[in-house]
Amino acid sequence: MQSYWQVVDRDIIDVKRYLLTVCEDIDEVHDLVNQSMDIYILKKKIAKNKELEILVFTRIKRLIDRAVSLQEMEYDLVMMNLLIEQHFYPLLIYKYKLLNHILQLGGFSVETYCLLRHLIKFSPKVIEPFVLSVCKRLNINKEKYYYLTCYILLLEKEYKKVYHYFKYISIDERIERYLPSLYNYSPRLYRKYAKMMYVPLELINE
Repeated sequence: MQSYWQVVDRDIIDVKRYLLTVCEDIDEVHDLVNQSMDIYILKKKIAKNKELEILVFTRIKRLIDRAVSLQEMEYDLVMMNLLIEQHFYPLLIYKYKLLNHILQLGGFSVETYCLLRHLIKFSPKVIEPFVLSVCKRLNINKEKYYYLTCYILLLEKEYKKVYHYFKYISIDERIERYLPSLYNYSPRLYRKYAKMMYVPLELINE
């Protein structure tokens, strides 16, 4: 799993190739791809042609609905967000319904979070409130809430915020994998909290 910013950082060539694959039979798409120098311009050109925007949205939506793995679904969600304007009404409705569908069927885990983050207006500031709201909605106990928040903050490289949650969780193998990154972010901060919260310093190879 990767952080949100790593996942959405796509090269224009990859996005063009994806769009051509999804809409290979549409001549207008080939023209737009040839005319667009970056993803922003490509998205704007699609948005100007409402019929084309609906077509591109519908085809990507179909791929998401038919996805057989969470990784496939996340990839298509990323591309949908890159190619379709965020205020496009059918997109807003679809995201709302998909978010509820995922929570009803898949519950809440780090894996499902990786999908849900593409269905909200993501920023580092919304991570903790979002996780809290989902956990309250699903009646997730405090122990699991603290663990999920800690894990997700590590995944998103929000290292400074992680320490607050360490005192509430047991550090398992999944969390251990991030400790070197946590240490590298700030050795001073890591040592300070390690003494207070029993973070296992011996896991770090200095």
